[in-house]
Amino acid sequence: MGWCRIPPDEQVWEAYAESYDHILPILPFYQEAVRRHVNALTGTSIRRVIDVGAGTGNVAVQLASRGVEVTAMDISRAMLDQLRRKKQSGLAARIEIVEQDAHLLNGWPSAVFDGANVLLALFAMREPRHVLREIIRVVRPGGLVVATEPKRSFQLKPLLDFVDDFMKRYPSGLREHWERVKMANLVLDPGRRSERLSVEEIEVQLATSGFAIHSVLDSHLGQCATICAEKKAPQ
Repeated sequence: MGWCRIPPDEQVWEAYAESYDHILPILPFYQEAVRRHVNALTGTSIRRVIDVGAGTGNVAVQLASRGVEVTAMDISRAMLDQLRRKKQSGLAARIEIVEQDAHLLNGWPSAVFDGANVLLALFAMREPRHVLREIIRVVRPGGLVVATEPKRSFQLKPLLDFVDDFMKRYPSGLREHWERVKMANLVLDPGRRSERLSVEEIEVQLATSGFAIHSVLDSHLGQCATICAEKKAPQ
């Protein structure tokens, strides 16, 4: 879970955004993924990060609280409206919000960011391979790309079954939010997207583009994986 970005129907995104932060942050596999991304992208050499497909900003807010300047990009106004509310509450003063398609990363010069965050976003984009190439371009040598994306073998049902059972321990008032999140994920199901970019392909593309792969760790009950890779300096 935690996938978002490209709306086949804006109403899906509006409904998802309304309930996203009620459900995703309490799920253990989502918590683990966010923690990995935040820890990897926090360090003395990382001052500026681009968050591609930032959604409601759960990674961006934590990075900003640790002193990182974050450019949070997403195509969904409904998702970014949730992040705007967080900014108004003072949680994310260091975040610049950019509401646009990730294909427009060409608006930034090469090697301008110390890191890039991608948490379940590329799989759902148009021309994700183009977007990945742009992410690679805008990260400086020595910078990091941290991406969690579905595996080729991804199946949605085990995740939905897990959360159905997990939600039984929470107040019944959250069930409406969970049903809304569930329906959005059924529409956005990565396993049904023939052109999606799998985590295995992302690893290969990073390795062949001059990145050292630091780690590849299973995520989301083994349906996804998190890659942390460092861009090597030119020889």
